[in-house]
Amino acid sequence: WFRGASEWLTPIFIPEDRYATVPFLLKANPMAYVVRAYRDILLFNRLPAARDFAIVSMYAAVTFVAGGLPVAPEADPAGL
Repeated sequence: WFRGASEWLTPIFIPEDRYATVPFLLKANPMAYVVRAYRDILLFNRLPAARDFAIVSMYAAVTFVAGGLPVAPEADPAGL
């Protein structure tokens, strides 16, 4: 349910200031940072904030590691 809710709560067509009553929804949604970076580049002709890039990178790294854990090979106790 989180994935569906996060898609609806990503501020693509709705400005971020409309979420002033629930700012934690934007902070918990990794796509909000990606959308903000695209807006900075395309609409305002400036580089995205380094903080936003770091947050998106952290989400990506955690997702990459968590996604690889179920398929990681087991350690061979015999050392073969």
